[in-house]
Amino acid sequence: MLNDEQEKKVNRKARQSLAWFTTVPMVLHFVRFGNSIILARLLSPADFGIVGIATILLYLSNSLTNFGFSKAIIQRKDITQQHYNVYFSINLGLSILFYFCFNFFSEEIAVYFREPQLEPTIDIIALLFLITALLAVPMTVHKRKINFKILAIAEAVKVLVSMAISFTLALNGFGFWSIIYAMIISGFVSMLIVRMSCSIEPRLFFKYQYFKDLIAFGVWDFLWGQSKMLSDNVDKILIGRVLDVTQLGFYEKAQGFAKMPNEQFSRRLGMVSFSTFSRLQNNPVGLKDYFTRMMVVNAFFTVPLYIGLFSVAENFTVVLLGDKWVSMVDPLKILSFSLLVASLTGPMVSMNIAMGHIKQQTLLRIFGLGVLVMLLLWAVDVGIVMVSFVTLGFNFFMFMATFYLLQKHFEITIKDIFWSLSPAIFSSMILFLSVLLATSVLFADNRPMNLIAGIVAGVVSYTLCVLFVPFAQWLSIREKAFNRLFRNKYVSTLKCQYDRFGEMLKRL
Repeated sequence: MLNDEQEKKVNRKARQSLAWFTTVPMVLHFVRFGNSIILARLLSPADFGIVGIATILLYLSNSLTNFGFSKAIIQRKDITQQHYNVYFSINLGLSILFYFCFNFFSEEIAVYFREPQLEPTIDIIALLFLITALLAVPMTVHKRKINFKILAIAEAVKVLVSMAISFTLALNGFGFWSIIYAMIISGFVSMLIVRMSCSIEPRLFFKYQYFKDLIAFGVWDFLWGQSKMLSDNVDKILIGRVLDVTQLGFYEKAQGFAKMPNEQFSRRLGMVSFSTFSRLQNNPVGLKDYFTRMMVVNAFFTVPLYIGLFSVAENFTVVLLGDKWVSMVDPLKILSFSLLVASLTGPMVSMNIAMGHIKQQTLLRIFGLGVLVMLLLWAVDVGIVMVSFVTLGFNFFMFMATFYLLQKHFEITIKDIFWSLSPAIFSSMILFLSVLLATSVLFADNRPMNLIAGIVAGVVSYTLCVLFVPFAQWLSIREKAFNRLFRNKYVSTLKCQYDRFGEMLKRL
């Protein structure tokens, strides 16, 4: 049980980590977003399809090397150097095994997907197995200590290096190889930064006692990771096999844009939340308060981003990517809602797992995965739009099932969830109507200006809702916004009036 001083320290580190691990990537997100647009103009949909198949196979196999030991180490109250050593030894051994397997079976994989260029691609990208094996333990150490500042810095360097390399090579005609080389070099640089900042140096060591300590929790985290990895990628595997790399390129790019808010904010918020939930698991009051705040913050950022992306999807695609990408418009709209639901599910998943209910969470995911695969086998013959609808249904099922599990073991009601999400949903509806009105009236014959008008309308309308609609859930967010954006006495007085009204709503 944490004392008051320890709890304050955990909360302080959690706030600092959340700031570093969400704010820095959020800034980089816009830079990466620009690079993605440039690459989409320089490369073809088929190029992205080839990279998509190779990376999916890599990530699926790479997840097999973890065994769930990372989260097991983070979740355990007591940990020793030997636990880290066992994790490192198993991870490194399996990574080397998969490296050689990928090189040995690369030709067969290329034949299966009917894409000859996959063979050399897989031979080279397999190097990432070795890089991630050296990265695994240091990254786990930083997560356990809630030291996400180093991870944010490493991620920033990785993104910038990757962008510089991919852009330079793409301009010089390297095609999809520009992305492959950028992934390998940037991954190596990131690994060096994380390892050099880690206080623990893992060594080759194995003892069954320490393996048993980790596997009890880790086996279910391993199964959870595999089921999640499969459910996130089985759609792309089937598209690449049944359709072709061009259709996969459209779907991959649409999903890539739709995933950005989830990966750059919600997923990182979930990492910080899991570490903090684990440290606060013996304090139900503090745990519920932190969970509620995470739900509010998560919705505050993700809901408007996804509603905004849906609102401008067509203009966004044609103006920024070009007419050759117009086939991704409908999947992008549907996947925006699909990933929004997945993003809102994230904090609930972290809470369930941190509280030790990973077995039930995993079984729910495995059941959902079975249904998803059966539906996708039918949907893939119809096309990528139907595949997008199936993934939306799957993510909605996981939201409801995850909430049911959370409600069963913790004092959280649907009213609490709605209370957390309602300000973002209401304000995002205002955003949507503002974008719809602006794009219908302004510059209807000029797509670039129409896109700009829609974005400006959305940003302004949502900002006004944040600043002047006195939601009790947003009191702290609004207060910080007023303090940073406004300094004169009139606005300070106005802020106080809205704060009093907000407190009144909170008491009601």
